[in-house]
Amino acid sequence: MALDNIHVEQSMMSTAVSRSSDVHSAIMDYEKQLTGIADMVKSVWGGRAKVAFDQKHQEIRGYLGVNSQDADSISQGTSQALNISVGADDDAYSIINAINGH
Repeated sequence: MALDNIHVEQSMMSTAVSRSSDVHSAIMDYEKQLTGIADMVKSVWGGRAKVAFDQKHQEIRGYLGVNSQDADSISQGTSQALNISVGADDDAYSIINAINGH
């Protein structure tokens, strides 16, 4: 039945929501660890090396922030699509049940 395909798609969307959320969390954890390492290095280094390192670290943090936001947006968008799909699935079953007299 065609509605069986909807359940497969919903399962895949649920997996996508979970995995994109995991990616978001992993990026945030990595950024936190990287910042800890950067703080240690900056406490030892001085002068121009410290400034150059800090600038590069801030640049990398910016990239990680964008990637993290993208992963979070993917998770939220997929979650919304899943909710719409579940609602459509429920509506389709209601219509079928009405047609069948249930």
